[in-house]
Amino acid sequence: MKLNFILIFDLIYFLGFLTLFLGDTNQKFFRNDAIGFGVLFFLVYFLYTVKSKRHSFYSYFHLLFVILLSNYVFFKLAEYDPIQLLPEKLAIKLMMVFWNIFILHQHHYFSEIDFKKFGSILAIIPCFVTSNFITFPVIPIGIALGLCFRNHNLKDSNLSLQWIVFFGFLIFWFLRDWSDDFAINRVILFSEVALLYLFLRNSHQKIKLKLIDSVLILFFLNSLILVSKMFLDSEFRVDTYKEDLYLIPVSLIGSNAFLILALTVISFRQNNNIRNAFYLMVLFFASLLLLLSVSRISIISVCFFVIYYVWSQRKSRLTRLFYGIFAFAFSFFIIYIGYTEKSFLSIGTLGIRLSIWKLHILTTFNDAIFTGFGFHSEKVIPFASLNEFPFYDFALVKEYIIHFNTYPLAHNLYFQILSATGILGFSLFVIWITSLFFHNIRNFQKTSKRSRLVFLILLIWLIHESMDFSSLEIANVFILCLLFVDLGNIGEKTNLENRNYMRLLVSSCTVLFFLTLFLFSLRFSYIEQLTFRFHKNIQLSTFYEFKPSSEFQDQSIQDKINLNTGDYEVQFFGERYFFLKHTLAYRTKFELNQFNQCFQHISRKELCYANLLSYIERLDDKNKVKYKSAIQILLASTDPFGIYSKDFL
Repeated sequence: MKLNFILIFDLIYFLGFLTLFLGDTNQKFFRNDAIGFGVLFFLVYFLYTVKSKRHSFYSYFHLLFVILLSNYVFFKLAEYDPIQLLPEKLAIKLMMVFWNIFILHQHHYFSEIDFKKFGSILAIIPCFVTSNFITFPVIPIGIALGLCFRNHNLKDSNLSLQWIVFFGFLIFWFLRDWSDDFAINRVILFSEVALLYLFLRNSHQKIKLKLIDSVLILFFLNSLILVSKMFLDSEFRVDTYKEDLYLIPVSLIGSNAFLILALTVISFRQNNNIRNAFYLMVLFFASLLLLLSVSRISIISVCFFVIYYVWSQRKSRLTRLFYGIFAFAFSFFIIYIGYTEKSFLSIGTLGIRLSIWKLHILTTFNDAIFTGFGFHSEKVIPFASLNEFPFYDFALVKEYIIHFNTYPLAHNLYFQILSATGILGFSLFVIWITSLFFHNIRNFQKTSKRSRLVFLILLIWLIHESMDFSSLEIANVFILCLLFVDLGNIGEKTNLENRNYMRLLVSSCTVLFFLTLFLFSLRFSYIEQLTFRFHKNIQLSTFYEFKPSSEFQDQSIQDKINLNTGDYEVQFFGERYFFLKHTLAYRTKFELNQFNQCFQHISRKELCYANLLSYIERLDDKNKVKYKSAIQILLASTDPFGIYSKDFL
């Protein structure tokens, strides 16, 4: 009976995934290729191995699910990829084919039990490594977590009450940021990585090393394609100042290169020359991207790490070689900096960051001192109280907003957490970091050499994040998870008397947390599907969320979707859903009613005023100028930086 229930559950879960895969998209041909390649590779593998009777029917079913999930990830990359490194998205297709073969190889050589536990994680690693372009990866990650959850026994997890408090904290922020999809995206991503950590911490070391190797393989392929694009691009110049590299922010490239370098160094293994040769190639490409980014804080972080690593190898025969390589690399870097337009000692960007930090601190203490503005605080802060904000800092922040056409991110982990979660959340974060630090210091002499190195990497990362905010970037967060796994079980002691109680408590809270996560993912997925369904009628906008793609909307939209948005829909689906429906209702009879709903249910009144101003400008009314002046006054009172005053949009 139990087996039948499990099979029914798996079948429903798989059909639900296929429904999502076959939903609305702007890449129908790529989706067909993704499904076709996945099924083809699976059938070839099935016919090749079925006679050996090594794998059960459920194992093959699980493999098919993992293969299609992997191709779904690449399909999502294709949907959001604006770069086109190769024509017809060939780069993504080639990586998809390679990764299908890689997953089949892992299924063939690993035991059925091991593959059930970590196979779905292999499917979503492209999310974390090649997802510089994917906006919302939480959906495929959530699907993979469901497969992990299905094949892990969480009752064996040795967790403390701190994890229960942590889960409660995240659920609170789900409810706190309910209306903001981008904020929820950050919270869900953080939650999903926390669950991955729980799955991995009790896994065999072989599985952890395999996942690290998988990350490095995909990073190598992604870097190879990116570097090839540079050589093929006649307009690319190594020595020019870059704010982004083919639409990828250089700060993200620099921080990711640092973590990849550190992860590669701790992965070197004795008596495995072929694998170590691959690690050397990864180090080369990571170093190249680090130099191209000219990210000063990332380069300094790498220097700290290399100095410690060389010092820790002082008793080795290779000490002189390490010192020689480091001296050469450092000299090359100094020469390279001299030929670039970005000065290493320039303090111009530091001044702008200081002004943004002041903005985050002052507005948080004035307007949201206890709980903060949420996990997308940079979107709310420019419209908060600025009574005590100095004019010089105001000018610098406005210049930043105009130049980068984005909201003022703090570029600092600690100020970002303060503005996001307020004093309460920031205090919990400081307590957690402090307890983690002293816990590892107390057990430092008991730990292995690898664990000490991981501890140092995380300490350097905390310094790195004083000038950046990359911890929740999709390209970094999974690598940090893999590093934390090495420290997870150091010095832990279990009270056997309370173990049964803790098993029940942990299992119950984890199930509740997973169900909450699943429901939020369903909501998020629905909005994403709706966005792709009408992608020809709308265009994404940083400040407006959505804009009509043409002056006159296609009247057939009203036949495809109900534009009369109910109040309950606005409250349940959030602000992004509302502005999507509002854009689709452009120049229809539903537009006026939605203005009323905007002022009733949407917290960002400045955006309501901006949309109303745009509507008034389209009116053919003799009192149009009076209406416009009144709205402009109200808009100015809620928009001190003039973001919606049309002076730089």
